[in-house]
Amino acid sequence: MIKKIFCTLLVAYSFGFAQYNGAKIEAKQSEYNFGDIKVGETVSFDFLISNVGSDTLTIKRIATSSGCSVSKLSKDFLLPFESTKLHVIFDSKNEEGKQEKFITVFSNDKNNPAFNLKLFGTVIEENLTGNAKPRIYFPETEHSFGQVTHGDILNYVFKFSNTGTAPLKIKNIHTSCGCTAALLSSKILQPGQEGSIRVQLDTSKRMGQYYRTITIDSNDPDQPQKILKLYVDVRMK
Repeated sequence: MIKKIFCTLLVAYSFGFAQYNGAKIEAKQSEYNFGDIKVGETVSFDFLISNVGSDTLTIKRIATSSGCSVSKLSKDFLLPFESTKLHVIFDSKNEEGKQEKFITVFSNDKNNPAFNLKLFGTVIEENLTGNAKPRIYFPETEHSFGQVTHGDILNYVFKFSNTGTAPLKIKNIHTSCGCTAALLSSKILQPGQEGSIRVQLDTSKRMGQYYRTITIDSNDPDQPQKILKLYVDVRMK
């Protein structure tokens, strides 16, 4: 009986040792809740990364979600039971609502080669005071390219401004078909600021006269959606 118990303990010990054989990455805390912050604020946190394995841990590279940046590690190689701090900064500019940001550490840990750390919380708009509100204004909402040759790539820039008294936030831009693309200069405009939307139209997929629309969603309470129109007459060479 004693021999049987001894063998069982030996197997359990060997299994536990096998789990830690080689490099093994671990974090004292793998998630950080930054709570509620206002748009434009930054938060930071130091994750403590350790090697709890029996071989040297090699950190190959680090990837982050948008809005996050990391400082260079003081050590790229961790001996068994060594640790290093990973300083992460999250900039909430152009972000709003619930956030989940991931930092992935790639290493030679065979069981966990892509180790994830997470920042999460909520980015909230500043409360507007009095009657302050944003107002989106486009001097023109339509443009005609006239007669063009089939296959031409057409470009046009719509200018707009925030004529209100609170920050204007562009939430989304969507086009009526895949042959139109829109590039925004900035997602947030302070009162009095100007911005632009560069629009590109590919005429290789249609012939004749037609139009395409670009819809802009914003936090303007009176005009939450603005629609821009492009007109074109496509002819063969």
